[in-house]
Amino acid sequence: MKNKNDSTAEFLPDPSSIREAIVELASDSKRLDVAVAFIRPEWESLLGNYLGTIRVICWLGNPATDPYAVESMRMREDLLVKQRDGLHTKMYLVPGVGAIVGSANLSSSALGSRVGHQQDEVAVLVTDQLLVKEIGIWFEERWNNSETKEISDADLAKAKEDFKKWPIPKLNTTNRIPLLPDPMPEAITNLANRVRGLDLMKENRKHRNRAVAFVR
Repeated sequence: MKNKNDSTAEFLPDPSSIREAIVELASDSKRLDVAVAFIRPEWESLLGNYLGTIRVICWLGNPATDPYAVESMRMREDLLVKQRDGLHTKMYLVPGVGAIVGSANLSSSALGSRVGHQQDEVAVLVTDQLLVKEIGIWFEERWNNSETKEISDADLAKAKEDFKKWPIPKLNTTNRIPLLPDPMPEAITNLANRVRGLDLMKENRKHRNRAVAFVR
């Protein structure tokens, strides 16, 4: 794979260019190696149609990784996924072709194309074969390292429990909505039961009529 100016590196200045480069890079090979910290369900929209073998290393123990997304990876026959605590890299490699090294995780916020929903992400596409080989050696060392572990059902179960405690990001904002308390306080439960028994249309008409009478 060569870029437009036939150099050995290309700067990728935004999520869409990184996404396009990953897809183009993967299309040139039947093998893809990925080392990314965090994985979200959107991985399927990016790599779901890829026909080759995929090896992935992620940081499952960090709640920024969606364990249900990792679980879906494990269901794919030609995809092998391992976990490595402390992994914070964002690297996509096709051996013998090229590599993308930057800041983008496998998530819609990092690689999405919707306006107003992007993070600032950058990466470099490397096609210099000496560097590609060196990156490949780095990946193999971590793939086979004792600190990089297989993912068991028990690991996933624990990750799912931890994931439930993680604040839910509000769409298109950096604010986070905390999860509801469990168990729910009695005062809130009682209030919910009272509201559930109300005829909301009737109550709305009653208050509207009061407001109209007041204005008159």
